[in-house]
Amino acid sequence: TVTILTAAFAREGMEWLFWTVGNAIGLGIGALGTASRAMVGLFSPEHKAAEFFGFFGFAHKLSAILGLGAITIGQWVLPDFNLVVASGSIFFIIGFVALLTIDERAGRISAMRSTSTYRRRMRQSESTAE
Repeated sequence: TVTILTAAFAREGMEWLFWTVGNAIGLGIGALGTASRAMVGLFSPEHKAAEFFGFFGFAHKLSAILGLGAITIGQWVLPDFNLVVASGSIFFIIGFVALLTIDERAGRISAMRSTSTYRRRMRQSESTAE
């Protein structure tokens, strides 16, 4: 949020700041992508990994569409493009607050329980098929 606000209010003659902030945003978004894929992997039961990653991909694409839509609407509503860029920080704040509600341990335990239940059912169905 601080990085995007800094980029939003960089003025002419401050190109070095814009490039520095751009690199920081790139590093942050790269780390965010890596961490979010790892979380999806941790939270998905083995037998439903494709479904979880499919939903993750859909959500990723949907967020790009909604983000671009928000920027487009912001350009119509706000008088200055710097304010449009700054308004993007709202999404980061909302995302941060949403992340505070996630219990990683409970998510991982739920995924492991689901996997073991699935394996148990598969063994039972194999034994009854014989």
